[in-house]
Amino acid sequence: QSNLSMSKALVLIAPGFEEIEFCVPVDILRRGEVDVTIASILEKKCSVKSRNGIMVEPDCLVSDLSSDLLYDLVFVPGGLPCAEAFVESKDFGEIYTKHNNAG
Repeated sequence: QSNLSMSKALVLIAPGFEEIEFCVPVDILRRGEVDVTIASILEKKCSVKSRNGIMVEPDCLVSDLSSDLLYDLVFVPGGLPCAEAFVESKDFGEIYTKHNNAG
């Protein structure tokens, strides 16, 4: 498969995400040669702390993502604090709406 046709996945994280729900899908996708972007909904680029204290360095901030780029897959690992952060995030809402409307 050429780089031009490589599938793209977006993983959105926020503090308190569940590690296993983040690590296993990212690992499987990357082994399958999917281009995975990890984006944080925080306001500044820094490590994001999981529910059990594991720190993950995102590739970028959600606010840095191109507004015209659509991903083949967008997913969010669970975790109550993470879910609560997404409810409050305008950027998350825009990404969800854009991808939902695109089919």
